[in-house]
Amino acid sequence: MVLGNKVYVLHTTFSAETGKATGMSLVLFEDKDGDGKADGAPQPLIENLSNTKYIQERGTDHATNGIRMGIDGWIYISVGDFGFHNATDRSGKKLTMLGGGIVRVRPDGTEMEIFTHGTRNVYDVAIDPYMNVFTRENTNDGGGWNVRFSHHIQSGEYGYPVLFQNFTEEILPALVDVGGGSGTGALYLSEPNWPAQYTNVPMMADWGRSMLYIHRVTTDGPTFTQKEEEFMGIPQITDLDVDGSGRLYLSAWDGAGYSGSPNKGYVIRAVPKDWTYTAFPDVTKSTVEELAGLLKSPALWPAWLLRRSWLPGQINKRHPLRRWQ
Repeated sequence: MVLGNKVYVLHTTFSAETGKATGMSLVLFEDKDGDGKADGAPQPLIENLSNTKYIQERGTDHATNGIRMGIDGWIYISVGDFGFHNATDRSGKKLTMLGGGIVRVRPDGTEMEIFTHGTRNVYDVAIDPYMNVFTRENTNDGGGWNVRFSHHIQSGEYGYPVLFQNFTEEILPALVDVGGGSGTGALYLSEPNWPAQYTNVPMMADWGRSMLYIHRVTTDGPTFTQKEEEFMGIPQITDLDVDGSGRLYLSAWDGAGYSGSPNKGYVIRAVPKDWTYTAFPDVTKSTVEELAGLLKSPALWPAWLLRRSWLPGQINKRHPLRRWQ
């Protein structure tokens, strides 16, 4: 995840002596001089962010996966059902999660906390401009390997592994069970230069179905109803993201099977028909009037602007929006 001259990377760690996986870490690379190279070694923000035993036994497919920043300035981390033990953030705070869910942390690697719990194998989160969080992940609490599409509410319990089947009154239910599949990458697309029917929607990749789905969500009291729609067929799709100009990038593991291959897979770029490129503005050179105008944009540009107010050293923890009032 790129934020100005900073690049946040979530990756598996390995022992230099044995070559075996030791866990996962969230690290930060910085390029302050703008030469396109990181200024030294990566800075660890969270360490031990997965279960070493299970990573060594079967790889990272159910480990800790996607990272995405919300407009609230927190980094949201998708945790698979491997969970983790004694993950440690930059302040020394430790956290354990048995099973899967969503964890969040400040961009400076502090205040790590559990956001939701009880998902099986969530790979990524889609976050809309109003901080509604959506995921597409597995169920399997004794009832098959189905996929559920969920709306995440902070502190919510979603049932895996022990409540989903027999104690449904004690959990927040998914919006829908869509049957078999394997949810992977997720993105809330909000781009004014995309056709209206393809924007302001959660987009969800499904590796098992080789399909990118749109979930059309409609507000329903404190949550949503949804309608799943096939959008783009891509063999073994793994992830997706969009740049500041609205170009959509999608990665595929085409032909790599379950175990993967260094010689298979690709990234494609997609834009709507008759789409026109518009460069993302350089907000560091914008006037106050121009910045105010960008805040009115229907796209996620306001999110990019507001994110600047949560950079380390600029956080007003008691009144984080005060500088914008």
